[in-house]
Amino acid sequence: MNKVIHVINAMEIGGVEVGVLSLLKSSRSKDYNVVTVKGCDSDLYESLSVDEKARLHICDGYFNALMMILKLKPQLVITSLWRAHLVGLVFGFFKPKIKRVHFEHNAGFSHIVDNYVTRLSVFFADFVFCDSKQSQSWLNNPDKSLVVPMNVSFSSGKKTTKFDPLNFVFVGRFCKQKNILKSIQFVEKLNLSGLHSTLDLYGRDDGELDKLRSYVNVNGLCELVCFHKSIQPTEVEDEMKKYNFYLQTSDFEGMSISVYQSIKNGLLPVVTPVGEIPKYTENGVNAFYLSANDLDHSVQVFKKEVISGSIKNYRVGHMINTKDYPCFDEAFFLEVDNFNC
Repeated sequence: MNKVIHVINAMEIGGVEVGVLSLLKSSRSKDYNVVTVKGCDSDLYESLSVDEKARLHICDGYFNALMMILKLKPQLVITSLWRAHLVGLVFGFFKPKIKRVHFEHNAGFSHIVDNYVTRLSVFFADFVFCDSKQSQSWLNNPDKSLVVPMNVSFSSGKKTTKFDPLNFVFVGRFCKQKNILKSIQFVEKLNLSGLHSTLDLYGRDDGELDKLRSYVNVNGLCELVCFHKSIQPTEVEDEMKKYNFYLQTSDFEGMSISVYQSIKNGLLPVVTPVGEIPKYTENGVNAFYLSANDLDHSVQVFKKEVISGSIKNYRVGHMINTKDYPCFDEAFFLEVDNFNC
């Protein structure tokens, strides 16, 4: 494999970054380098090996990231998320003969800048990788794209299936896309219906944490809902195994690595069926689908499943369409070799 540079926003706690971390740790990654536009989480950096640190190039700003890529002289540049796409676009003007792959991770856009930069990046890219079929669905030219599912796990084995207690967990960013207030309200309504349940949320603040804390405090939910700092990616699944249910009420997703990991580790996902999630889950089989727009009905159905014992018939830990989800790092580097030969 020729030298590959993967440009990302920052090496921090997040779904895309977890995928990139798995690539950095892969046995096939000796020519794979990562350039960050906006730094790196210090704890995550310290968890890396000497070799992994040597292939992680931490920059502070667009110009520094661009200069680093030019210095490294790659044969292929891959970009993930809009800040990286912006750097990739500028790099393309300086080095138009260097192949560039746009890696798409979402089926929607966070804001207008994301929308504009992402579409421009897709247009000028030589090829497009998508982390899920849903992320690929909005592309105008699907012939120049392929799906490389970002199904990442650092864990082996799964926990014993249990449905009691009703302890829910969420791992991710506290941002608008995740619609976390609906998750809190779901647990609140479960308790009001007579089903005692709790929710622990782990992640970094992307602008929503103060609002969420305020809701919990005002509505007296402090004993039921608890916020925690981010967990290192390699430790997330060990923490997940302390819970029985994974709760996520996102508006949109790509692959949704955390939901995939929850299934692999023996939790029952209680989720809004967005993004790729319906491709590897089925309502009433290995997941419970809830409607963020009708929480009252979702609470009633979930309560009925619990009280009747029907929930014990769920195939917890079972993955739907397993053949469509090969090991991420193997699939990624295979496609990189095919494209970069």
